[in-house]
Amino acid sequence: MRVLTDPASRIRYYQILMLGLWLPTLIILIVVANSELTLEELRVIMPSINTKALGPVVTYIVIGVSLLYSILLLYYAIGYFIGDNVKNQMILMKQKQMKQIAFTELLPVTKKDKVIWNQVAWTAGVTEEIIYRGFLIFAFNTLFPEWSFGSFYCVLQ
Repeated sequence: MRVLTDPASRIRYYQILMLGLWLPTLIILIVVANSELTLEELRVIMPSINTKALGPVVTYIVIGVSLLYSILLLYYAIGYFIGDNVKNQMILMKQKQMKQIAFTELLPVTKKDKVIWNQVAWTAGVTEEIIYRGFLIFAFNTLFPEWSFGSFYCVLQ
């Protein structure tokens, strides 16, 4: 692969990837701004806690476990920069995982790569929600009203 011999091609790949996700997203947002279509119809809304599905007890237990997990991740993130023991363990685990990954040449190497990699991650999160979860399901339901896309929507959630 050219990415192995030319690190600049990795950055170009990241930039092309982001452009390919932002262009359709911007087109969708322009259509929404210039039509009667709303972001709510595309299911782009602020998240809310729905306790009806699992009940309030289970819902809040899951939220509590998630918060506990987040605190544990924060502990390890802080420990990585403060404690040598945590840092060494994480470096060993990373080396072990890198041997199992088939696409290591696409992973960031330099500091600039890592900055752009973070931008790619944010781009994917934002644009894919708008394109796939929002617009695509809305478009399918509009174009094919006799078909049920409820199961398709459940898979995307």
